[in-house]
Amino acid sequence: FLLLLIINALLLWLLPDPLQSKQRVPGSKAPSKQSSDAYEGYRWVADYYNEHRSARSMQWEPFTYWRRQQFSGQQITIDENGIRQSWSRSDASREVWMFGGSAVWGTGVDNNHTLPSLLGRQYDENGQAYRFVNFGESGYVSSQGLIRLVRRLQAGHRPYAVIFYDGANDVFSALQSGQAGIAQNEQQRALDFAMGRGEPAAYLLSAFEGIARLVAPSSGDLDIPVLAQSVVSAYKTNVEAVEALASVYGFRTFFFWQPTLFSRDQPSQFEARVLDAAWSDHRQLQLLSDQLVAEVLTEKANFFALTDALDDGTETRYLDFVHLGPRGNTEVATQMRMHLGDL
Repeated sequence: FLLLLIINALLLWLLPDPLQSKQRVPGSKAPSKQSSDAYEGYRWVADYYNEHRSARSMQWEPFTYWRRQQFSGQQITIDENGIRQSWSRSDASREVWMFGGSAVWGTGVDNNHTLPSLLGRQYDENGQAYRFVNFGESGYVSSQGLIRLVRRLQAGHRPYAVIFYDGANDVFSALQSGQAGIAQNEQQRALDFAMGRGEPAAYLLSAFEGIARLVAPSSGDLDIPVLAQSVVSAYKTNVEAVEALASVYGFRTFFFWQPTLFSRDQPSQFEARVLDAAWSDHRQLQLLSDQLVAEVLTEKANFFALTDALDDGTETRYLDFVHLGPRGNTEVATQMRMHLGDL
């Protein structure tokens, strides 16, 4: 077993990255999130990233695979249930549950600038008290949000309303595996399963898959239009499943398809560097999925595509292809508040 581990590690170290050829500008390097000028004027950034490195530990979660461990810091606070702290009025009795990936959890921003916190403050300023609960988690696709909702209902909890904010992770997981509707890094679960069944040779899979990618055509056989259709179909099924639960348990539902840097008309200089390092297939799949989801769900009054939410202006809003700085999150929360109305 030790020999297999060593061979696997050596192969992964020696093999060139097969994805470099898929970059928009081959050989380019994306800048770090922390260096984004979207942080201009915010003094908590260094402290946030120090805490973020310490708050990355995950624990096993049935069905959804992972969730954050408890953490207490000045910029990041996570309770014993893996839920990140959101700003809320203490007397708010109506709970609004918000589901999504790291963009909901708040990668890149402190507790006060996550989408749930910003929405809570905006409603409070309008004299409306809601408790926004942040069920977002890094890497989660909409299917994992749906499962987390079901398990919360199973535990006897009931929301006043639920908000799903998805899109980027559903697209990326499909690009990663060539299959829509599954979690990111699903191949790791398969390896864990094989190892648990006493099949240590399966551990070499990751290295051999790297060799296969190198000898395969650089463009692969990825049918982006078909995959985009599958992404949107799987997402639509999840939307309808949430609506079915809402009809039984009596809560309101709202669905937002999130913006990404790929759809921004006038990227800043920093954002242009991020785009240069992005994979061409990724950009194409995201943009086509953006277009299709707006067409397929256009008749739903509780669905809102925010793909053009940050089109105005040329100031830096993104930290990478999907995560936003505090100003970007504030702008998105404002648009969401407009669509949500009085809840």
